[in-house]
This record gives sequence, C-alpha cells and structure tokens, in this order.
Amino acid sequence: MDYYIAISTLNDFIFCPYSIYLHNVYMETDEGLYHAVPQTRGRIAHETVDNKKTSNRNDELQALPVISERYGLTGKIDIYRLWFKRKSLVCDLMEPFRCIIDKTIRTAINRRQFSTKDYDVIKGEYRLKREMNKQYSKVFFDALVPYKAEIFKYVQSYYRCFMRRKDTSSYPKFEI
Repeated sequence: MDYYIAISTLNDFIFCPYSIYLHNVYMETDEGLYHAVPQTRGRIAHETVDNKKTSNRNDELQALPVISERYGLTGKIDIYRLWFKRKSLVCDLMEPFRCIIDKTIRTAINRRQFSTKDYDVIKGEYRLKREMNKQYSKVFFDALVPYKAEIFKYVQSYYRCFMRRKDTSSYPKFEI
C-alpha cells in the first residue's frame, strides 16, 4: 500500500505546524493533555459534521471521504457545497491558484523539466505516469510555498464566507 498524506496534516501545516508535532508525540494519550480551547472546540465542531448534524441542505455534502492516488492524499472534507449543482470539487479547490500552476507548467516545459514522455496516452487522453507524481508534485509545491501567506489569507477568508453563508459576490479573490 502506498503512503498517503492526511489532508488534516496539510491543514495543520498551513494553520499550525506545531500541532503536527503534538499529534505525533501525544497520539496515544488523552487529548486533554495538549489540546487548548480552540482545538477542543474544533474537535466538537468536527463531531457534529461527522454525525451529519450541521445541515440538511441538498446542496451540501458532509463528512465526504476523499482519496487521491495521483497526489498521495487521503482524508475527509467536512462540508462541501455544490455550487451551481456541479460536482467539481477539484476545480473549485484549485481554480484560485491556477495562475501560479499555469506559470509553473510553462516554466517547467521551457526548462525541459516536464515532457510528453512523462505521460501515457490511454484512449486519447494523456495521463501522468505514476512514477512521475513525486517530481511533478515537488515542482508544484515549490511554486506554491512562496505564496503560503497569501494562500492562507485567501483560504481563511473563503472559509469564513462559506461558514457564514455569505453571498458569493462577497467571497475573496485570490490576487498576487
């Protein structure tokens, strides 16, 4: 079985890298030993989502398990709202950062870091070879890290608008 990175670990990395250490050191002990009030409130909020007690809306998916073999990620999305009745979670998550990724792809092609040889053609579709995932992911990760603060502010603002059920016109725009 491949090793997958938990989405919760990425969340910890973005919001509080120290919590990764705490989760790993105190994994088998009582959370009360190392959880502060915000973590306890967060755990309680997650329990209500896990038990699907937060909403009965038809346009929201709750406690949605996700796995990506391509990116080596696994986890659960607490609440995902189906915008315009589309089931396009991947597009919604990456769209604000497309400008960074598109520029990175152009640069990588020009530097010959990426090549058509990195892909298999299956039924007329190009699919990245599994052994190339690590290299491509590193290039994208290295491109996104310099914008960590901007991405954090965007995600935080987006999350707050989402949780407060604001009109989509008030949602943040990702600008760099």
